[in-house]
Amino acid sequence: MDTEKAIDKIRKLLALAQSDNAGEAENALLFARKLMAEYKLTERDVADAKKPGKLAHEVYRAHSFSDLVNTWMLQLAKVIAENHCCCACFDFRRGSKVKHIRITGLDDDPQVAMVLFDYAVQHILHMSERNRRIHLGWMTNRKAKNALDRAYTQSYAEGFTAGLAAKYREQFIEKNGEVTETALVLVQPVEVKEWQDGLKKCKLRFRQNDDNAEARADGYKAGYNFNPTKQIKEA
Repeated sequence: MDTEKAIDKIRKLLALAQSDNAGEAENALLFARKLMAEYKLTERDVADAKKPGKLAHEVYRAHSFSDLVNTWMLQLAKVIAENHCCCACFDFRRGSKVKHIRITGLDDDPQVAMVLFDYAVQHILHMSERNRRIHLGWMTNRKAKNALDRAYTQSYAEGFTAGLAAKYREQFIEKNGEVTETALVLVQPVEVKEWQDGLKKCKLRFRQNDDNAEARADGYKAGYNFNPTKQIKEA
């Protein structure tokens, strides 16, 4: 199948993804994404030429991060954004240590990426609270307790991010009766890349926390088993 035929098929699949039948829509969307990855196409490539993509932004306000708290959020946002034709950066006010994640892309891509990002953040924070309640509740030394809490959360989140990145890379596509492995990383549209290139570069310095190998392994497993389509449907 040549590129033009692939684009035509992807357009039909994306139209089918608007179906009221949840199962049919889910399968159509996944197959469309796989074809786009196989032929290295962006959503801009398959969009109707009469409907050019519009740059859109989504800012995550539910939780913030700083040099000391939730430092893992930016890398997690980058992994999700870059695998959904978007880019991720952060917003902050001059003089403030508090930062918020911003995801930028074309049309509704940032909304899709933000749904996935929010689910991932909520999951990580839930696991952190669970660990704090079950394993650290008995501790009376607040300084030691906070250090262990930060180590668990940071390690779990980094593991989750690594597992999710691996999941995106290890997508399988059936072709000519064979199963081949390919990275499901959709190429960033030119408009998004140009916007990202125009951003002022900032150097971030994060506090170093102790590593928790068990938390990192658990996080990796959770990130690897993350189901994007399922989470969008349930959101």
